[in-house]
Order: sequence, then structure tokens, then C-alpha cells
Amino acid sequence: MAHAYDVRVLSTEVLEEIPGAWSSARLTGLLAEMEYGDTAGMSDAELREMCLLSLNDHSPDEAAAIVLRFQLGDRLRDGQIKNWSYEMMDETL
Repeated sequence: MAHAYDVRVLSTEVLEEIPGAWSSARLTGLLAEMEYGDTAGMSDAELREMCLLSLNDHSPDEAAAIVLRFQLGDRLRDGQIKNWSYEMMDETL
């Protein structure tokens, strides 16, 4: 039996970030990946700010590679990470 659905878009919005996607532990891990140093005593907001500042110290493709390596390093080879980090500069989502 086939189902029929009536779907209507009620609103749209630009989503810059998925709320709650980056916990304090993950931000601390990303800072460790960038060899930031001691993060003890930092609030969630400070961890986020330091991650953004530390990523801005790198070129866009290097920052992308750092995040990809942190997120997917166990599933991607170094060549794949390098290629994807460069492709992110040209491809639009």
C-alpha cells in the first residue's frame, strides 16, 4: 500500500552551526590536535573561542585538514584528507 504525503516548507533559515555538535571534550581534543597547550579551567565559551582563533592561525586548507584529521582521521588516509581540504576551498555546499 503506497503512502501519500503532503509536505510544505513553512520557513527556511541559514544554519551556521549545529547546536551542541561540539562538546567541551571535543573542543579540548581539537585544541590538543593543534598542540595548543593547557586548557584546564577554560569555560565552554573560551574553549570555542580558542579553537576558532587557533584555526585562524592556519591557512584555510590547513585548518580544514586539521578538523578533518581530528574528525575522520581514523577513517581517511592522509592523501584523502589533503585532497578534501583543498576541494573545500572550491566546492560550495
